[in-house]
Amino acid sequence: MERKSGQLKVSLGEIEDRERYSISFPQESEALKGSLREVGLLEPLLLRQTEEGFELVCGAKRLKALEELGHKEAEARVFRAEELTEGQAVRMAVAHNLPHGLNLMEKARAAERLERLGVPQEEVIGRWLPLMGLQPHKGLWAKLKALLRLPEGIQTYLVEQGLSLSASLEFLPFEAEELEAVEGMLRSLRPGENKLKEVLRHLLEVSRREGISAACLLEQAREIWDQRERPRVQRLEGLRRWLRRRRYPRFSSLEEEFRKFKASLHLPPEVAFHHPPFFEGEEFRIELRFRDREGLKEAAERLLRVAQGLAAPPTDPLRRFKGLP
Repeated sequence: MERKSGQLKVSLGEIEDRERYSISFPQESEALKGSLREVGLLEPLLLRQTEEGFELVCGAKRLKALEELGHKEAEARVFRAEELTEGQAVRMAVAHNLPHGLNLMEKARAAERLERLGVPQEEVIGRWLPLMGLQPHKGLWAKLKALLRLPEGIQTYLVEQGLSLSASLEFLPFEAEELEAVEGMLRSLRPGENKLKEVLRHLLEVSRREGISAACLLEQAREIWDQRERPRVQRLEGLRRWLRRRRYPRFSSLEEEFRKFKASLHLPPEVAFHHPPFFEGEEFRIELRFRDREGLKEAAERLLRVAQGLAAPPTDPLRRFKGLP
């Protein structure tokens, strides 16, 4: 291949290596196709020409959109290999994408590409992580790159949901086949970040303690979380309760006992009665709701009658609900 540089019209089929410098994820091109139909390609592709052919430096989404629209060639700015080293090319690729904002997986891909193509680790951590809005810490850099081990479906999910790095790291302990089942459950329930963390942690803990895969656990609970006729919120709460019972069998048993005990007290609806948090403390909590002093007086009198009834048994019926070891 004749080696040229400058702005050229290039056959898209001649662009052989499209992934070496690309950090775009996912490579959605619908919005770009609308722009290309209306005004054409405003910004040329950036290519690096080697003995093997053209390498795409910048413009992965534009290239995909052009091909989907049926274009066979496009304007490109071409650099010869001696004009643009791999290290310079990857720096250019990352810097080109910074103004558009990078999602979490694009930041991970950028960190990996920079290191793999010869940028010193100190520069990646000290210079490029802050440019991506991250703290310049070696541990964070390692965690970021670890996300690239996740299956593509999970990577796509965490980008779609805008999950934080801390939430995304919860996926790492699972095996690939487990994550396939996890993705199906998450797409069905779409939990918020805090509930997602809770579900994943309980799922992992129960799985490892009982020696069965997370996929098997989710299959056991499928009737709870995959009943599409039920509201999503109800299915999510059902799965959370199921996992808590498996993770904390004693806690779950006490919750059921306490529910029955409260029902036996026949408390008025304006009185809320709470056990110690996780049954580990010594203090119970009462909440009263009222509209005026008459309502307060009536609620207090009914609560007093309940307290007097609790004094009759020889042993304190509240004792079993506190100080759980």
